[in-house]
Amino acid sequence: CNLDGTGLEMFAWGLRNPFGVMWSPDGKLYVADNGFDEGGSRPIANAPDAIWMVKQGAWYGFPDYAAGVPVTDKRFKPKDGPQPEFIMEKHPPVEQPFVTRPPHAATTKMDFARREFGFEGQMFLAEFGEATPVTGQPVGPRGHQVVRIDPKSKQVEMFARTKKSALGPKDFEYVATAGLKRPMDVRFSPDGS
Repeated sequence: CNLDGTGLEMFAWGLRNPFGVMWSPDGKLYVADNGFDEGGSRPIANAPDAIWMVKQGAWYGFPDYAAGVPVTDKRFKPKDGPQPEFIMEKHPPVEQPFVTRPPHAATTKMDFARREFGFEGQMFLAEFGEATPVTGQPVGPRGHQVVRIDPKSKQVEMFARTKKSALGPKDFEYVATAGLKRPMDVRFSPDGS
């Protein structure tokens, strides 16, 4: 909303499914955006999830780009369908993702670590996990974890996931476990404790 109360103003556009939104300690806005699915009326295969550092006025590619790459690229052709085509006639300059995550990792919400926890200023991102076959061709479990991302190096490391010995039986690995199933959010207390 404009400060003078005259209405809404668009900050950025072209995000497909922005699930998690968070300001970093240094004042940058980050968004976790889920990639396309290989289903529905316009199936697009192999589209990664993206973490964007959002800039005012920027376009992030939806509906014709997946994580900065045109959907007309061969990698996005679905197994049982035609190569996706553009919907828009003209495209503004497209942003590139800050970091990409595997297709269907289902990036959700995030927070930034405080000094008291360790890893000060690093992003902790929950990944809900794949939902195949609803979202596309089965590729094996993805997500079901919390990752740590260093904003300076963009290095991504697994931080927490269920041990293999605690997983449930085949096809129910993250359903029948006492461990981490489908994390949705990561939060640090304001005082860092």
